[in-house]
Amino acid sequence: MPDPTQLPHLLRLMDDPSPTVQHAVRRELEAYGDALDAILAELHEAITPAQRAQLDEYRHTQRRARLINVWPSWFTIENEYVQLETALELLSAYMTPNAPSDSLSQSLNRLAREFQAAHAQGDSYELAKFLFEAKGFKGCQSRYYSPERSNLLEAIRSRAGNPISLTCIFMLVAYRLNLSVRGCNFPGHFLAMASIGKEQVLIDCFNEGRVITPAAFRTSNGNVETIARIDELLHSPATTETIVRRVLNNLVNAYTLEGDESERDLIQELLDIQQARLASKNPIR
Repeated sequence: MPDPTQLPHLLRLMDDPSPTVQHAVRRELEAYGDALDAILAELHEAITPAQRAQLDEYRHTQRRARLINVWPSWFTIENEYVQLETALELLSAYMTPNAPSDSLSQSLNRLAREFQAAHAQGDSYELAKFLFEAKGFKGCQSRYYSPERSNLLEAIRSRAGNPISLTCIFMLVAYRLNLSVRGCNFPGHFLAMASIGKEQVLIDCFNEGRVITPAAFRTSNGNVETIARIDELLHSPATTETIVRRVLNNLVNAYTLEGDESERDLIQELLDIQQARLASKNPIR
């Protein structure tokens, strides 16, 4: 890593109008890697508003490039829960660049430890009650279509999220406790599937962890075609690729609604990379 004492000199050069100098400065800043933010935080020399704006733009561009570069890293992980967490961790890290030091994994670990301290032999039902009653996780009541609702780190911080983000938190905490919780890719409202005793049930994480039996769910969702689809979903838990694709589609829609074309195009690129991976795994014969 370059000498941190040279950073003030580089910052002063950021104001140089020469494109050659600007390119050289960016190359030098890039060499600091992820340590740059920590070094800047300890820097006693004042940073001008113009320099701060340039640094923010540079760091954002750098984070985008890094996300695209590392995005395929979760494709080949065999454990589906680790695979899912890796993908969601990448998104959270990108979307929350100035978050506290806790990563998504650390935050999930803390929730699992808290549950274990109170429930040495707890099951999926008790975990649902812990998360959605004791800890107060709930469906977001405002800004439902905001990008932040698909950010698991933000959902843990605010204790609010959309159906799929809350279900993923439930799934990943359960995995740490050796409890089997899977996703149910029901259209329009993602649900969790878990075993309570000998019975498989659905858990609505958006609505305070409400437990729904398959029979009750079939009755409330009507026609024969829908019931057949429900039965299919109940016997086919959502794969990691399905869950991540749904999260990304939510983000594309959210950024579109906000008019943020740059972020929308980035997420669409991640979707395209994932789709290309699927096509290579399942070539048309």
